[in-house]
Amino acid sequence: MPYIVGGYNQAELDYMTHYLVSFGKHLTIEAPEQLKTSYLKQLQAMIAKY
Repeated sequence: MPYIVGGYNQAELDYMTHYLVSFGKHLTIEAPEQLKTSYLKQLQAMIAKY
C-alpha cells in the first residue's frame, strides 16, 4: 500500500482536504487531527447533499 508523508501550509488546509478526498476510499489519514477533522467535515457535507 502506498504511503504519503509530507507537510502543508496551514493556509492550504481546504486545498489539501479537497486533494485528499479525491483519493476516495483508498486513503487513511493518520495525522494531524486538524486535517482528519477537515476531511471528515468535507465528507459529511458531500453526504448531506444526498
